[in-house]
Amino acid sequence: MEGRIRRSIRWAARGANLRVVVASLVALALFGYVVDVASHGDLAGGLGAAIGRVGWVTMLLAVPYFTLRALTWHLLLEQVGVIARLRQTVAAFSAGELTKTLPGGAYLETYVLARLERLTEEGIVNAVVATTGLDVMVGTVSFLTAMAVGLPGRDWFRWLFVAVAAAWIALFALVWVVIRRWRPHERPASPGWVRTVGRVLVEAAYAAARLVRPTVIRPLAATAASLLVYAAVVWLILDAVGIGDIGPEAAIGVVTITSLANALLPIPTELGLTEITGVGVLGAYGVAAPEAAIVMLAYRVLTTGPLTLVILAVIAVLRGAYDPGTSEERAGLS
Repeated sequence: MEGRIRRSIRWAARGANLRVVVASLVALALFGYVVDVASHGDLAGGLGAAIGRVGWVTMLLAVPYFTLRALTWHLLLEQVGVIARLRQTVAAFSAGELTKTLPGGAYLETYVLARLERLTEEGIVNAVVATTGLDVMVGTVSFLTAMAVGLPGRDWFRWLFVAVAAAWIALFALVWVVIRRWRPHERPASPGWVRTVGRVLVEAAYAAARLVRPTVIRPLAATAASLLVYAAVVWLILDAVGIGDIGPEAAIGVVTITSLANALLPIPTELGLTEITGVGVLGAYGVAAPEAAIVMLAYRVLTTGPLTLVILAVIAVLRGAYDPGTSEERAGLS
């Protein structure tokens, strides 16, 4: 059974190679375009002002942001029935956060947790659902906030995101109906890999259903708080580069709409998509494209840099947690 699962995973990984390459090229192209746009303004001066005035603040804010994100994942794991030790959970989450700008990098935390806690097939599937739930939480909070705040002169954007969200919901509903009606995992005549994939999808669907409970308000609240932290960073950057007169709603719009784009659009990396979406949002508030691009590049530097330092510090402190240990030790510490 485990051998069949591993073969299916390897097959899926080989099939995803092209997608990873394409996603990486798209991300680099988008990021390069934003850099080119920023070069038409005072790129060095703007980045210098932002880093000099806001850098120390973002170092402080990186700690609560990381804590809130880790707490969200921990709560989601509990919600789907994955009970893991706190040290191992934080250690695994740190690994995923360190690589989340890479295509599919966030799922490294699921892989690390599965190794550390020796999760069963069901546990791995549930952990994947919890990791995907991070994007669902961000998407939900961002969607509601973006719909409420709006975007000046861009009424169409609401309908665009509603349409994309509806398409995702319809796709998931279709998959669920097909699996429930066809039941490929229960057909002896089906190929082994079809039964394996069907069973995994059913397990994932039941795990996802566990997220639709009243207790989901806890990870939603933690997600909202983490987004507010990054909205504060954007507002500070805007003020540092001399665009602080457009109000905090612009900072909230940048964070929520870029987060919503990352959650809804089928591009498995935040790099590039965040920057170009943020430029568009700031443009709606009247910020010239070069200045908006400088703000978004500063946002990338001042969020990625401090957060990376915090994560590396956490990994150094918890380096002993990366030893899976024996099953007896796990039983005694869980």
